[in-house]
Amino acid sequence: PHLIPEADKLSQGSMYYKVAPLAETDPLAAVFSLPANKSSLGAETCVITTTRFGMVKKSLISELPGPSAQTFTLVRVNEGDRLGWVGLTDGKKKEILLATSSGMAIRFKEDDVRPMGLVAAGVNGIKLDDNDEVVGAEILPAEGEIFLLASDGKAKRVDQKEFPVQGR
Repeated sequence: PHLIPEADKLSQGSMYYKVAPLAETDPLAAVFSLPANKSSLGAETCVITTTRFGMVKKSLISELPGPSAQTFTLVRVNEGDRLGWVGLTDGKKKEILLATSSGMAIRFKEDDVRPMGLVAAGVNGIKLDDNDEVVGAEILPAEGEIFLLASDGKAKRVDQKEFPVQGR
């Protein structure tokens, strides 16, 4: 058998289930990080999750448990759906953009989604046709451009003003 030098093993990283209280069979869907001093964040700071079927959920960071070896459920994902994106926001002033595989998109104000407890699944962020799903979710900065990338490699930069703000 081919032996891998110890230095090469380290460059390949560590399996997440060896450094976290997750099982090898727990598939990772998204990763985000919090500052070491969670209390330095504003009281309105929230984590926003989005699923492939367009469910959006906002949870206050203050409701998350602190570091421990215990796992917890951040969002309930409905049968057949999958968690796709996780992001941090200031709680009120940002906008969210969702894009679907059929080319539809919606941009709405973050405060259209109220904070919910950890056991909630969220609210519909976008209405989807039967064979459609969310392929991108982003918490937008105050102003800037959106970079759209298609599965065939084509890309386009668009000013976020091209996506008008509307109710979800």
